[in-house]
Amino acid sequence: GPKKDSPPIVKAREDTSKNVPKDKELSLVEEEIEKIKLGGASKAEILLMALILKSRSHFLAFLKSNILEMILHEGVKKVLERAISVYRQAPEKSDKLMGLLASYVDQPDLLFVPAILLINKKAEQRAVGGDEGVMNEKTSDSEIKLLQDCLKRIQEQYIQQQILQISKDIKRDPSSEKLEQLMALQRAKLLLRQDPKNISAVTDEIETEDLLEN
Repeated sequence: GPKKDSPPIVKAREDTSKNVPKDKELSLVEEEIEKIKLGGASKAEILLMALILKSRSHFLAFLKSNILEMILHEGVKKVLERAISVYRQAPEKSDKLMGLLASYVDQPDLLFVPAILLINKKAEQRAVGGDEGVMNEKTSDSEIKLLQDCLKRIQEQYIQQQILQISKDIKRDPSSEKLEQLMALQRAKLLLRQDPKNISAVTDEIETEDLLEN
């Protein structure tokens, strides 16, 4: 007999088309929000941001370091300012920071710690029956070292940028105050080289703003 192999294509198209205007409206609303741009940030800034958003303990260590003002990239700084704002206003949402911030940035994949750094950690987590949201002690130790390295590199970048800027200012308009600032920065640079973990001493030396007390 004759084959009845004609699916109701027209009807299916009519059904799916009903959703199109709504989807378009949603995408337009998303486009209206200006995304925070992360392009051009240093590797240390991107990795620091990802580590902070991955773990509450890293986030608290970042807050204690008072290093936000040393981050040179405006996009990364904005993301972390939003993260701090969420943490202070609604601490219970701090575990969902990644999801909350993903829609605000132009490259959401940069909010995640690169996969290459997590391959061994995932194997460790499987071995102890954990998951990605719960780090065991060994994993935490390796990430703390990464975090400390990022903090050190960001301090180095900031201090170097400040030294260059003040050196230019001194050439243009010398003053004893600027020379004192330059000497303080050079002392801070030396402190950092002597002891990379000496974050508090370095931040005190260059008088960064204490974010925790604001």
